[in-house]
Order: sequence, then structure tokens, then C-alpha cells
Amino acid sequence: MGELMTTLTTLKFDEGKGVREHILNLVNTAAKLKDLEVPVDEAFVVHMALTSLPSCYDQLKVTYSTQKEKWSMDELISIAAQEECRLRRNVNHAAVNLVHTDKGKKPFFHSGKAPKLTSNSSAAMTASSSKRPENYKDIMDNIRCYFCKRTGHMKRDCEKLKDLKTKKGFHKKRYNNKK
Repeated sequence: MGELMTTLTTLKFDEGKGVREHILNLVNTAAKLKDLEVPVDEAFVVHMALTSLPSCYDQLKVTYSTQKEKWSMDELISIAAQEECRLRRNVNHAAVNLVHTDKGKKPFFHSGKAPKLTSNSSAAMTASSSKRPENYKDIMDNIRCYFCKRTGHMKRDCEKLKDLKTKKGFHKKRYNNKK
């Protein structure tokens, strides 16, 4: 009887199984105590089930404590299962924001190291060429063109590439018509 009481009061949620199985485990422990003629109220089991859940279920705990009506075990199981589904959906959305970089890729900068850009200077560079940062010349000295392999400009500004495209008959008007 003491072991069952300890299990009922100290059992914690195992994320590997699921919230439904966890609550049913607590209900089974309470049923075993009732078989041993130890009165265990359903409200007590609901309270122990809520306190055994981790902090990610705090919204569920607050909802229960603010309501005047107390939940039955069936209501707790269905509400907790819905909360578990909601939490799993939110975890999947957070994983989208992860970024993976390829460490084996060679840098395109001449010196092998990327120039240090502040958030203001990199935003200004991408916004427009008319609003260039103070260290724009230093940054461009370290950038190497993919086409001609010279430093000081990028492929989109490469004069050799523009001359080659003009020579071969590729013009900007032709690219715009294809889109």
C-alpha cells in the first residue's frame, strides 16, 4: 500500500510514452489502492496527474485551476491529449527555423576569411547600392568574382561576363521576355 501511494504521488511524466498512457497509469495505481480499501478521490488523482506533467503543460494547469468546475478523469485525458497534439505541432514549426551549413565548402573570399559585417552594413549593402556603408571598399576588396576570379567585384557586376554575354547575343531584354 505504501509503495502504491508513493507511486501515485511521485510518478513523473515520461515523454516517450504519451500523456494518455501516463494518466491511465495513475488511474490504475489509484484503482489498486481502492482494491486495498484505501479511499482515493478522483479529484485527488486529477490533481496528481496535473502536477506530474512537465512545465510545457503549464497552460493546461492554469486553465484547470481558474475554472470553477473540476474535471473528471475522462475529461482530463481528452484535454491533455489535445494539448499534447498542440505541443507537438508547435515543436515541428520551430524546427523549420534551423539552419544547416556545409563546413566542407570552400569560401569564395580571396583571403579565405569572410569580412566582418555589422548588421547595419550588411543590410545597407543588400538594400541598395546607393546606401553603401563606410567600409564598403574594404568589403569589396575581399570579395572575389565567381566568373573571372578577380577581387573587387561580384559576378553580377563582372565586366568580362557582360562582354561575353553581349558577344554571344544574350541581352537583358531577352532574359526579361522569358520570365
